[in-house]
Amino acid sequence: MSRSDPHFVRNVRNAGVLKGGNRECPPRLVLDETSRDPMFWPGVIMQNGSKGLVVLALLIITLGVGWLLTTLAVEPRINWVLTLSLGMIGVLAFVISGGLDKVSVVVGPVFLSGSVLSFLRQANYLSFDVEIPIYVIVVGVLLLVSQLRVISLPGWYIPPKATDES
Repeated sequence: MSRSDPHFVRNVRNAGVLKGGNRECPPRLVLDETSRDPMFWPGVIMQNGSKGLVVLALLIITLGVGWLLTTLAVEPRINWVLTLSLGMIGVLAFVISGGLDKVSVVVGPVFLSGSVLSFLRQANYLSFDVEIPIYVIVVGVLLLVSQLRVISLPGWYIPPKATDES
């Protein structure tokens, strides 16, 4: 999608980041508070409602890269498909949730640490007997961190209605 595409221009203009512009001078892109939101740009650059397809595409790319690294025997002891997929799922946890919240602060780092610990174990830097306790400690610490008041609830969470039991 190019800057001359009417859908791109309309989406960016509606967000208030495309300023000026006429036949002699093309509009310039100006970043404001809306455009600094990480969830703003996928809607401008990609089709609306395509977040699921973006996630699927990134997972397929990760699978392909892992498969290629395994086929080329880059560090043959490592299962690259598993290790890279765990890492990508960890990153996508933040992308899908739209940033840092009580769910992504646990799910993202759990998968990222799983990827790192898996790599270290497969490279014989860590034994399985050490990997699992470290992983359990990481999960516990992340669950504790998620209880901090500065970390917000996820945007999709709807608190239960208070029932009046008399």
